[in-house]
Amino acid sequence: MKISVIGTGNLGSEIAFMLAQKDLGDIVLLDINKELAEGHQIDILHSASGIGYSGTVSYASSPEEISGSNLVIITAGAPRQPSMSREDLLHKNAEIIKSICADIKKNAPDSIILLTTNPSDIMLMLALQDTGFPSGRVLGLGNLLDSYRLRSLIASEMGKNITEVEALVIGQHGDRMLPVLSSCKVSGKSLSELLDADKISEIFERTKSAASKLISKKGATVFGPASATVEIAESIIKDLKKELPVIASLNGEYALFEVSMGITGILGKSGLESISELELNESEKKNLQETSTFLKKKFSEI
Repeated sequence: MKISVIGTGNLGSEIAFMLAQKDLGDIVLLDINKELAEGHQIDILHSASGIGYSGTVSYASSPEEISGSNLVIITAGAPRQPSMSREDLLHKNAEIIKSICADIKKNAPDSIILLTTNPSDIMLMLALQDTGFPSGRVLGLGNLLDSYRLRSLIASEMGKNITEVEALVIGQHGDRMLPVLSSCKVSGKSLSELLDADKISEIFERTKSAASKLISKKGATVFGPASATVEIAESIIKDLKKELPVIASLNGEYALFEVSMGITGILGKSGLESISELELNESEKKNLQETSTFLKKKFSEI
């Protein structure tokens, strides 16, 4: 299995290291800063004995070296600052993604793409358009990370171990994200039975602002998005058929068309193998409709 990571800054390098920790395949690191990519390559190789990594790590001097990749993970893009929304990165990152997609289409036409670059919903629509790949092979990170954050906040509020918490976030990876209340459970009990509506709403709002708060403290979000990316990658590489939140293109699901946003689906060796539609209340359905309108408008501005 060949996995290429495009962009080896804080997030890309952590993803590469976690891929090696799980021994998921041979890793290629591609970055405009070749010295940085080579440094991460050497660092991971130095760790190989300790983490039990049996694969190879190489740094690419040109995009041609991603040829034959089964999975291409894109992390390259302008970093988000504390005062910025993900949409503030739209135009700058669109140019980066266009260039990368041209390289992938030319050199790794049979690969699955997993994109983390923000705003990831809109960047995914651009990647689909520019590569022409089947929609199940162009996926984005976002709502699995949001779900991680929501679970963490619920566990903290309830004084529970996070393994006792279930929660899903779908929709936009941004201010319009949709925490699905019916999915939120603690030790098998519905969150709505354990907390009042105001407290639940407060937790949902804290989930939406979690990334901005973290960026203001340490300058970037790293471990959470890296963990979520690698969980998705592992399900694809090992054909685990895990049902996970992932950003994908919709074609009739939730009565939405030609838009990409967070949904839940089965992830296996061919990418997104099926989409699972959740039972939503009317307010939640309205959220997705409004999110679709917003994302399509933003995409038209590129």
